[in-house]
Amino acid sequence: MAELADNAIQLFITFVIAALSLYSAVRKRSREWVLLTLFYASYALGLSYWLLYIVLYKTTPQVFCVSELSWTAAFIFLAIRLSGETGNDPRSAKYFALPAFSAAMAVVFSLRGSYFENAIMGAAMAFLGYFAMKGLILKKDTAVSRAALFFYASEYLLWIASCFSPGDRFSEPYYLIDTFLLNASLIVIAVSQWKEEAKCPIS
Repeated sequence: MAELADNAIQLFITFVIAALSLYSAVRKRSREWVLLTLFYASYALGLSYWLLYIVLYKTTPQVFCVSELSWTAAFIFLAIRLSGETGNDPRSAKYFALPAFSAAMAVVFSLRGSYFENAIMGAAMAFLGYFAMKGLILKKDTAVSRAALFFYASEYLLWIASCFSPGDRFSEPYYLIDTFLLNASLIVIAVSQWKEEAKCPIS
């Protein structure tokens, strides 16, 4: 019951933000909002499949499926959104801190799950972490970069918590992270984009 309610709440939040992002993309003809719309739409698609599977089969998917592919696409769209702001600045070893972390976690998670799933999701998160860290260090598009780092951290906290077999109570760390951190990070990304536009409107 907790899994069903948790995912239903997250799907509602993501769907609303996706609709608002689409509205902004159409009204402003903004590349940034198009990419954020694709990010939220892909994330919502993954949640929709996950939620439907729970409703039909009374359990979560046990193998690599549509949800993971959709979420991987979402990570890539968000990374592409960030990449447009960082330019071709000289490389720094600091940019690779999060990609290295993602690679290490992919190895750890592979000990408990699918090699293929963890490889592609880890690669997508490494891609996201690279551009989020680069944007933050170079102080370009800082609000959105910080929001992306918040999302990055929330995802990993959630995945780590999922390794400890969450029960069916909202008091479990898995549901607390998903409800209060991951949902908040999804909202903060869009809010940060609006804040950046307020400081420097996108034509």
